[in-house]
Amino acid sequence: MGPIVGRAVLACVLLLPCAASAIDEIATEEYVADLMATPRPAEPKSVETRSWAVLPEVGFGPDTGPLVGGKFTDRDVAGSGVTLDAEATQALERQQMLSLTAGTPHLVDDRFLALLEARFKLDPEREFFGHAGTSPSMRVGASDT
Repeated sequence: MGPIVGRAVLACVLLLPCAASAIDEIATEEYVADLMATPRPAEPKSVETRSWAVLPEVGFGPDTGPLVGGKFTDRDVAGSGVTLDAEATQALERQQMLSLTAGTPHLVDDRFLALLEARFKLDPEREFFGHAGTSPSMRVGASDT
């Protein structure tokens, strides 16, 4: 009787629907896919086929207000096959973002790839030593009364 009940409970648990959790940020997966699709450089590049670009960024958000920045991308740094992305943005509401990503798919005869990501985000309206926003008690000289 015990093994039958145990199997029935296990079957019920396995058949229960469970919530699927979505991936919020898939930037790493996108960089890996780009690296895998990047072939080894074969010949010198002309201006039309250069592997780098400088892109301006301009935008507007309800939390940030106007936003400006730039991005530099090179898919073949110094002919080495290394991919480099550097991005920086600054918003009117003092939000800042810096991002650096470097990777290469050509390690050990193209058997391995390496990816390094570094990000810095600053949003004074959302985080201040664990507190959200700028409440009156966080101001210099304010009392807790």
